[in-house]
Amino acid sequence: MMRKKMVASALAVAVLSFAATAMAETGTGPVENRSTNTVFATSPQDTNSMPVFQADDEVSFIVTGVSEGDQIAFITHKQGEEPSNTTVQYIDQYTASGSTQKINYIVRDIGDGIFLLKIKAGENELYQGYYKVGDVSAPTVLVGDVNNDSKVNSKDLTALARNIAKWIGYDDSNINKDAADTNGDGKVNSKDLTALARHIAKWIGYETLPVK
Repeated sequence: MMRKKMVASALAVAVLSFAATAMAETGTGPVENRSTNTVFATSPQDTNSMPVFQADDEVSFIVTGVSEGDQIAFITHKQGEEPSNTTVQYIDQYTASGSTQKINYIVRDIGDGIFLLKIKAGENELYQGYYKVGDVSAPTVLVGDVNNDSKVNSKDLTALARNIAKWIGYDDSNINKDAADTNGDGKVNSKDLTALARHIAKWIGYETLPVK
């Protein structure tokens, strides 16, 4: 088993759902979290069900349906810091010794917060879930993530515009109101829509939300 640190500065992250039982079925096969009471959460907002770790804790996984020599990657990054030219994700890579591979994943010492862990075999994503490291007592709000998919993009702009226009299906219960307050004034209105549009378009002065 090989554990190697690699830093990727520009790898896109797609947030996909996985079973709350900590098992996800794909063409490559299931991944099972075998550690007691460490079922990862399906959403970064679901902090009540997240396991809490400290740096260097171990979490045991069973990966099946792979072949000897297959590369299994455990990919980690902090919630709200999707990999870009200024942020990083960490890849721990393991080599399968057979069709069933037990892996004891070591929680990285990269600060406290909420983290996304993904497991991939080749190009196949097998599993993903969120966990906490250290003392994280309050949910983390990704400002701008109006539709709660853990990304900030044009879909959030559409959801916010429709909420402000009072479209059916886009009322306050269907969006994240805290994330929608992109200018930080405690209200959700057209000013937030403007701030979000400029953030997505990468205007100078709108790099970080809420806009100060």
